[in-house]
Amino acid sequence: THGDLTVPQLGRLQSVSRQFVQRMTNEAAARDWVTTAPNPAHQRSPLIRLTPAGRATIEAITTREKAMLAELPGGLTDAEIDACLRVLGRLVDGFAETEQGPGGP
Repeated sequence: THGDLTVPQLGRLQSVSRQFVQRMTNEAAARDWVTTAPNPAHQRSPLIRLTPAGRATIEAITTREKAMLAELPGGLTDAEIDACLRVLGRLVDGFAETEQGPGGP
């Protein structure tokens, strides 16, 4: 959802270490889920870009998770799950703002 980002940007966005993101990026690249692209802003830090296979993998995981959640008691609808994901996303963004302070890092 954020487009092409560098490993350090991905780490900050997810509040995890750069080293962890680098390991996961290397693993994803080995599976052809991501590729690198030149970064005009910083030659030593390439942009990480999802491949079609990577996007399909994420969509498959999301679809599977929605199906699993739909089986929970109470019969959650896709709209309810989407709303929950939006709320959780906003909470994560709020925590990032709190951690980094207003206006980002």
